[in-house]
Amino acid sequence: MIYKRFVANLRAQNWFAISVELVIVVVGVFLGTMVANWNEEQGKKRETARLLQQLRPELEDLLVGYQSIIDYYAITRAYGDTAFAAWRGEGDYNDTEFVIAAFMASQHTYVGYDANAWSTIFGNEQLRRVENPELRAYLIVIMSTKNVSEQELFTDYRQNVRRIIPEDLQDMITQECGDRRMDSAQGWVTISEECTLDLPDDKTRRAARRLKENPVLADEMRWHFAAIAAYQSDLVLYQRNARRVVDLLKTELE
Repeated sequence: MIYKRFVANLRAQNWFAISVELVIVVVGVFLGTMVANWNEEQGKKRETARLLQQLRPELEDLLVGYQSIIDYYAITRAYGDTAFAAWRGEGDYNDTEFVIAAFMASQHTYVGYDANAWSTIFGNEQLRRVENPELRAYLIVIMSTKNVSEQELFTDYRQNVRRIIPEDLQDMITQECGDRRMDSAQGWVTISEECTLDLPDDKTRRAARRLKENPVLADEMRWHFAAIAAYQSDLVLYQRNARRVVDLLKTELE
């Protein structure tokens, strides 16, 4: 319709009408582009909100994991204190208690959360659409967090103490007192605070004697718990950042 009027006006050299038609076309195209761009931007914002909604339960589960690991290493440290005392000849610890404590002190767990996976999904483009600057800043920190790898927790103490304690004793201790999966999405673990077992006397006595004949293990345990302490310090920071993001998400999404 507009085209027919435009041609008719052009033949009649009605320049005013031609100008009006051109303005209508230009304005129409401009408004159409604006609406299309607005719709596209709104769609992207909805996608960002959807990803933030998905991120919230992930971080809430991660908070559970961080706390479980902090608690876990508090327990293994208590076993370590018992083993230290036995190596120094302090306290009235029998061979079974010594062997169990030395082994349980070597137990470890770590965060299996992969920040890189979320960084891939929730990339820079999505982060730019997060309007809250504080939330955006904390998300950047979390997405760039490098969690410790399992290999970094394979200390000399963990490896060497397990070379001395017989495998069947290790299996018995692990079965009764080792890691237990928690009811969580990531399958975080906990560990027994107390471990009372009847282990074979002869093997336990020999294992305890060999442990005491290797006091260097006590020095290795000091390094082991120094590494764990550094890891725990990082976890406390990660935990604080994740908790702040969860709090901000509650405000943004509710």
